[in-house]
Amino acid sequence: MDFVVLVGESSHLAISNLANPNWAAALASAYNDWMINRWFSADERFLGSIFVATQDPETAAREIERVADHPQFVQVALGSGTRFPYGQRYYHPIYAAAERHGLPIAIHPFTEGAGIAYAPTAAGYPSHYIEFHTCIPGSLQVHLVSMICEGIFETFPGLKLVIMEGGISWLPSLLWRLDKNWKSLRSEVPWVKRKPSDYAADHVRLTTQPLEEPEHPRHLRQILDMFPAERMLMFSSDYPHWDSDNPTRVLSHFPKDMQRRISAENARQLYGLPDHVRRADPAPVASPPQP
Repeated sequence: MDFVVLVGESSHLAISNLANPNWAAALASAYNDWMINRWFSADERFLGSIFVATQDPETAAREIERVADHPQFVQVALGSGTRFPYGQRYYHPIYAAAERHGLPIAIHPFTEGAGIAYAPTAAGYPSHYIEFHTCIPGSLQVHLVSMICEGIFETFPGLKLVIMEGGISWLPSLLWRLDKNWKSLRSEVPWVKRKPSDYAADHVRLTTQPLEEPEHPRHLRQILDMFPAERMLMFSSDYPHWDSDNPTRVLSHFPKDMQRRISAENARQLYGLPDHVRRADPAPVASPPQP
């Protein structure tokens, strides 16, 4: 293993669901400092995600500026539980800071329904965890459609989006529907200059975990043929959770010519990683910004 990109627990990402933006921003800064002091100092192969509190995008942008020069931070992580979708211009300061430092935005689910966020499903609150867990891709779809239709990738052409832990089988049908609607309704969003599926192919990456495992493996292979999976997918384990994936087993679901790209090359390209571990002196980190 050359590198691993660490993403904190959903409970940590739920800082954006707190009603007090000052407290949320302080927690985000504390988490980022903990990553530097506890994990980055332990092993140069540990890479991490900058946490920000989205209640105050300007303060969130300053937090990105504070720690982004540390070579082991490779993305900005946001929780999927929000008050409104991530395409809206309210979030522009966060995207501007991320793009300026070449950092992808990564959306992690399971913060839906917590604190000031919306209900965990479009229909309200389910009774059981199995319902919630199964319906998680719904919120990720909303954010993806919002970011494309609001023109995020036109306004920030260097920005990349990573959708984590939402599966992959929903993507083709969502993009088919969005492409079809764009052809008829493009006058409503004139800043969307290309087919939505083209923006997705160029700017969006998905992680494999939890990978759908249909009864007939050929059905998964068919889905992989429906979008540019060879460059859009990256392996993720979700270790140590109950549904974490073993890389050997998961990668066996993919054609051999795709396995290396999914297991390593796509992530190397996205995060600008070398082919081997290269020791670098960490950049100095400033004090947390004051809200």
